[in-house]
Amino acid sequence: MRQPPRPGATTDGPAPRTPNVDDAGAGSTHRLLRPFRPLAFREYRFMWLGQSCQAGSMWAERVARSVLIYQLTGSAVQLAGAEAMRGFAMLLLGAWGGVLADRLDKRALLMMVQFWAFAVYSTIAVLALTGHLQVWHLYASTFGLSLGQAVNQPVRTSMIPTIVPRDLVLGALTLNAMAVNASRMVTPVATGLLIAVTRNGGWGYAIGSVLYFLMMLFTMQLRGNYRAGDEKTLPFLKSLAEGIRYVGRERVVLAQMVIAYGPLSFAFAYQAILIVYVHETLGGGAGMLSLLFFFTGFGALFGGFNIGTGTLTLRQGRILFIAGVVDGAALMLLGAAGWLPAAWLAFAVAALCMIGVGATQVSFMSTNNSLLLVNTPSNLRGRVMGLTVFRQVVMAGAAFLGGIVAELTNGATALATLGACCIAIVVGVTLWQPRILQLDGSRDTRAGRASPPVA
Repeated sequence: MRQPPRPGATTDGPAPRTPNVDDAGAGSTHRLLRPFRPLAFREYRFMWLGQSCQAGSMWAERVARSVLIYQLTGSAVQLAGAEAMRGFAMLLLGAWGGVLADRLDKRALLMMVQFWAFAVYSTIAVLALTGHLQVWHLYASTFGLSLGQAVNQPVRTSMIPTIVPRDLVLGALTLNAMAVNASRMVTPVATGLLIAVTRNGGWGYAIGSVLYFLMMLFTMQLRGNYRAGDEKTLPFLKSLAEGIRYVGRERVVLAQMVIAYGPLSFAFAYQAILIVYVHETLGGGAGMLSLLFFFTGFGALFGGFNIGTGTLTLRQGRILFIAGVVDGAALMLLGAAGWLPAAWLAFAVAALCMIGVGATQVSFMSTNNSLLLVNTPSNLRGRVMGLTVFRQVVMAGAAFLGGIVAELTNGATALATLGACCIAIVVGVTLWQPRILQLDGSRDTRAGRASPPVA
């Protein structure tokens, strides 16, 4: 059996070059600085910078795609259809991305998928800016970008425990989530304003291509040896089956997977419907959509900071439950805001709801991913995190459901429906596996141990 990895060492080869961290000094760090402790590690700093660029490009693309599809078709179902293409891509490649993460050089994989995304962004930018864009181009680009994300996501996440100590895994994931949502405060606003001025959504894709170019530069700075270990000796299908069997065998891990379909699938699908809600309920356009994304990003920073500083002293399992229920309730209240008599009051309530959505989703995501990583054997992390991309598949279905509800009724009712589904899933999974409330990554002793390969 393999020995548990040293903090900062990779299980796939020689340890990356990272600075030494004095445990006593780290423990005495001021609470307000705790969320930033993972940045002391050189490898993580470059990964975090790359994550920030990837997040910025993602939000720019989401705003641009929503505006372009709605301008070209005026259909909520078409918006949901683009999300369905995203889910289809995840369904095709999602689990295999995790297998690749456990078998191949992770840095090389990142470079390949980042170059692919850069090419897609650049192509759509040229088509849109030259006036040759058609709806099917947006469907195809959504599918292509999602294929890359299906590999990128499990690879990046599974690298975290190999470059920071165990006690900083939650902090590192929280910093990643804060980067994703901090960019939501800047990139969507800049993209929305640029589109409003130029009246061409292609600039959103141009911004994305620039950010992906920077991301490739940061990835090239990674110096660690991220080559695969012994798992590559397993047949490809058997390697995937080993990860699936592990999740099915560990019921609490399975519960963590399923409960995430509430906040990170059904509730997350609000993004596909938000442009309809803004147009119908608030009477706005790309600028107001960007403002709501800004408030969501502000809430996410607040939630991430609370998680990173340890302000919330509850067990992590209970944080999952509370964050999931509040997330769904915030979306339901957002839908109800459409009944308010004054437009300014409706926008004020919507802004508060978006702050709540951002805070709860980043708290849930960071906590859930941290628990999965620290409670999963080191040689299965890529495959387990690869299975989490099925959140995107479920989200595509949820977005399609929201699109149909919006088409039949309105955007406000669609958002309230997604929120109610989120609450139902969180409560249902907790009743099924109440042990999930007792989870706390700092108390589990299984992490870091390699699972023996299937014969």
